[in-house]
Amino acid sequence: MPLVRPDSGLVAYLRAFSAQFRDRLIDARCPQVAASLAFTTLLALVPLLTVGLIVFASLPGFADIAETLQNFLLQNLLPATAGKIIATYAVQFSQKATNLTLIGTSIVVVTAVMLVLTIDRAFNQIWAVSHRRPLLARLSMYWVGLTVGPMALSAVLALIGHVASLSIGLISAPDHWARAAYARGTTLLVLAALFTLMYVGLPNRPVRFAHAALGGALAAALLSLLQRLFALYLTQFPTYTLIYGTFAALPTFLLWLYLSWLVVLVCAVVVAVLPEVSLRGHFRESFAGDQLLGAMQLLEALSDAQRVGATPSIEALAADTGLGLARTSRLLEDMLQAGWVVTSDTGNWLLAIRCSELQLRDLLEGLCLSPKGLVDSRHPLGMALARRLARLHGPFDDPVSELLTEASGRQRGDQIG
Repeated sequence: MPLVRPDSGLVAYLRAFSAQFRDRLIDARCPQVAASLAFTTLLALVPLLTVGLIVFASLPGFADIAETLQNFLLQNLLPATAGKIIATYAVQFSQKATNLTLIGTSIVVVTAVMLVLTIDRAFNQIWAVSHRRPLLARLSMYWVGLTVGPMALSAVLALIGHVASLSIGLISAPDHWARAAYARGTTLLVLAALFTLMYVGLPNRPVRFAHAALGGALAAALLSLLQRLFALYLTQFPTYTLIYGTFAALPTFLLWLYLSWLVVLVCAVVVAVLPEVSLRGHFRESFAGDQLLGAMQLLEALSDAQRVGATPSIEALAADTGLGLARTSRLLEDMLQAGWVVTSDTGNWLLAIRCSELQLRDLLEGLCLSPKGLVDSRHPLGMALARRLARLHGPFDDPVSELLTEASGRQRGDQIG
């Protein structure tokens, strides 16, 4: 299978990027996850606002700043009419919820945290993270985000508003282009910063700030465009209003949540794929038997690393083999369950068995054709196939180390030739 090198041209790079983007989008099930997050957000909207109000209520000096945050979210993260109706009721409900007892408040907080845990699971799936943070560490981090985050954002918005009043306060015309451009620019900048922090902080994997910033800017721009297109669609095609009448706000808001989360997740896929294509320098399309070849590549890389006393990370293995993080993560998990590899205390990988003790048959049965699985299926064809596989000997009994030596010798011969 020929390798595509991004450095051979822009077209080749885009081809490699689009292939990786497509595979990751499918693996992460972004449309389905966006739908799940939309429903979860709708259920957790009041609890989230309640947590924010409880925090701001404990700090009297932040009352005006809290109003600034509320206005910013209403104007930039919600569609016209429908979103604002839902948000108005949600604020009213959350204000009443601040009078709940300790048990009621605990339930509200748990509901809010459940939404954040769902987001955490979605992001780690996009980044193909197999080892997530401990639950206590995640809860602590998200609790800080739910409490300190709104205050920090409110302070930033208040500062931006103060700077704006000083810098363009001399402009008397309310519709002056500088005033409008400043408002739009600062809105996009704040949204881009929020998404950048989300892409850097949520995955349990190092993310380059430049890649996260690019994804954050893309998400902010797409969300702003989506808001305008969504408002235009509701104006020109009032389908939900005609069907649902007064209750049209709910399905409209739910659709907006779905599209918004889809934008956020798609941009997260972009951020996750960028380092794979740029670092790997090559890309191989998947094919029948690719899983077996990928496992052989990982065994070779781990064997070479173990020979010099190194324990490579999953990022290093993905870059060395050109498999990408998602494919590498899946293969390592399968190999871990088979007992061929183990993880170190630092989360790096090393062989658990010598390649001379591992036969090609083990790889075939562990990754491609499982005789036990065929027998357990209790299907006559499966059981017949399992009996045929049990008779296969010869090359399938060769140790993996022989294949690695053969491939290494042929590669040196090709380089000399």
